[in-house]
Amino acid sequence: MNAILQKILRYLILTDSGHKILKGILILIIGFILLPTIAFSPVAGFVNGVKNFFEGEGDLDDDADVSSFLGDDFSIIEMKYYKSVESARAKHIDLISEEQKSLAETVREEHKYTVTVKDANGNEHEETRYPTVDTPLPNPPMVSVLAYFCTTEEIQIADGKKKINESKVMDFYQKIAKRPFRVIERSKDHYIVMVEYMTEQDIIGLLQSEGTFKDEGDVDLFETSIERIKEFIDEAGGFKYDGEAVGQISNAEIAKQIWDYFKSLGWSDYATAGIIGNFEAECSLQPNLQEKGGTGIGLGQWSHERRTAFLNWLSENGRDISDITAQLDYLIVENCWHGGTLTLYKSGGLKHTSKVKSLSEFSTYQYSSVQEATEDFLWHWEGPNYQKAQVGRRIGAANQVYNLFSAGAVAKIPEVAKKGKDPKLYFAYGIIPTNSFTAEKHMQSISFRNSKGVMKTVRVNASVAQDVLTALQEISEAGYEIKQIGGYSFRQKVGSNGLSSHSYGLAIDINWDYGNPFIKKGKIQAGTRYLSHELSMTEGSIPVRIMEAHGWIWGGHWTNSKDYMHFSITGD
Repeated sequence: MNAILQKILRYLILTDSGHKILKGILILIIGFILLPTIAFSPVAGFVNGVKNFFEGEGDLDDDADVSSFLGDDFSIIEMKYYKSVESARAKHIDLISEEQKSLAETVREEHKYTVTVKDANGNEHEETRYPTVDTPLPNPPMVSVLAYFCTTEEIQIADGKKKINESKVMDFYQKIAKRPFRVIERSKDHYIVMVEYMTEQDIIGLLQSEGTFKDEGDVDLFETSIERIKEFIDEAGGFKYDGEAVGQISNAEIAKQIWDYFKSLGWSDYATAGIIGNFEAECSLQPNLQEKGGTGIGLGQWSHERRTAFLNWLSENGRDISDITAQLDYLIVENCWHGGTLTLYKSGGLKHTSKVKSLSEFSTYQYSSVQEATEDFLWHWEGPNYQKAQVGRRIGAANQVYNLFSAGAVAKIPEVAKKGKDPKLYFAYGIIPTNSFTAEKHMQSISFRNSKGVMKTVRVNASVAQDVLTALQEISEAGYEIKQIGGYSFRQKVGSNGLSSHSYGLAIDINWDYGNPFIKKGKIQAGTRYLSHELSMTEGSIPVRIMEAHGWIWGGHWTNSKDYMHFSITGD
């Protein structure tokens, strides 16, 4: 934004005369678009809280604040408001996880069965068997909750001091958690208890029925808040937790319906998971969704000429867009695929080459991973703006779908074993990030309970996140207590040149204050004395054995120095 426009905005925001002018403008404009001709994105809640400016209580009370607001310095994830909601979210997860586990025990008991077995002497007797019941970590939404308080309590997220009552956040999460929890049967020996949450549209319906949203203006404010908050979070490099930006399915029931449809046609597990992961990013698995401010519609957000053809086909065949099967039938009939090598839209010249030549070939092609299939469908069927493609969200959601519904998920080969040690193999198109802002976009937070039941979170490269999570869960289930864990951190190597493997999300540190030091030239550089604690890691110990089985290299094996806390893919 040029200096003249910034000067105008400062006048509007910081002076009494400007307030009067601004108020007149706001009366004429609906939603958050302050000045349509100016490249300025106000934060959610700005319009609803603008009366504070007129009363002399505005948050943007000096030139530095305005410069940050108008420039590129504002970061939603650094606001106390965001952090207070994030803290309450973590407590809600702990609370509702206990309820989830209680139901899992009930499911385990209800679905036990007996079998007749023979002992070593050939004598038959009955044996009771209990199914395994998984309880995936609940993933309550963040954006819709932030937008809710922006709408109902006139919160301005630009206010670095604003906090929200923790109990209010937890009450709202309890309200939007779907009950009863979803129980998914994979086989008689394997069940999954899922905690699901209302979609943004479901929340709108609930708040309208309760009278919290009194008119369409409240709904517009809520929806616009969601859009703006998503933009700010994207600009900040993504979420700090395992949320939308890294991919979780919004509706397991719809995901299963789509899964069953394509599997009945003989599609591969990877292709099926890939298409559902893409649908999740396109519409949050809301079949009737119409793009706000655009032409996209339906699961695949068919737009422009493809939208017209889609709607005409539905009409000609007496089908309805609310019918998921009708949408999937059309996808097959449309048979769209842009094969070969494409230059990705607004990517700065990046290219992607499809593994297949058609949608029908895509359906049964032997992809090497969920990610490979997801990206093929993304670039050669969807073809979105590269800058807004949310690739991590698509891949994360596709992996979750695969892990939920694929019979082969349990036997999945670790990503490290398939790729190798070269860092560039873990980034799209082999482009290694050179700054923290770029690197952050490739990271994903994973959470697990350690052997004492305490929730731990670590941030790693998204392409290996699921495999790392599995390893950490295995370590915890085997009885080793992970008290401390660190992962992604964009920094130089300690005591040498070059970036640390932590900068790529390809390294983790465990229990450095519990007898797992970094030692160089005989001196402890970090951590506490080796073998000074029962949690010191040694050759063949639980964490070393399990991490190595997943393809990670232990720093305790280094020759010139020893980093007993450290595991990495790259070996440094």
